[in-house]
Amino acid sequence: MEHRPALRRSGPLGALMDEYERAATELKERIALLPLSSYTELLAEGVQLRGLGSIRIVVLQVIDRGFHIANMIRRRFGMQEFQHGMRAETPELASMSLNAMLACTEGALEGHWELDEHELGTILISAPWGTDYTLEQLLEHAIVIVLRQRRIVDHYLEQMQDRRARD
Repeated sequence: MEHRPALRRSGPLGALMDEYERAATELKERIALLPLSSYTELLAEGVQLRGLGSIRIVVLQVIDRGFHIANMIRRRFGMQEFQHGMRAETPELASMSLNAMLACTEGALEGHWELDEHELGTILISAPWGTDYTLEQLLEHAIVIVLRQRRIVDHYLEQMQDRRARD
């Protein structure tokens, strides 16, 4: 089992980043013990959720969305975007990519850790899908993406167990 980092960052942004890291660590723990065949297995159409065909695809979506959100923050703070090209063909590569996604987000927040809650509410970031977020809301959105996709992975794992029990 992977070591869980201790809560270590200060301030409201630190708390959000700690929760983001915790959620990603839980996802990495789910996939770490999977054999490659289970990780990449395309599930039967009736079992697929929301058009996602495998655990690998679910995890890849987390990585892509996480980098997208990190780049939205980077743009807002006048930083260069990060072109990730991360991969998720195996649980190990996915874990490394999730770590890189977290590092990219953490780097985007560098120099802003001591913002208070009021200041967080004044930093607006416009998403390409037409929603304006405060920095706090955008990080909360990133956390929820990981938590939601982790639940989908849990559901896949249950479906795989049920199917194997029937076979």
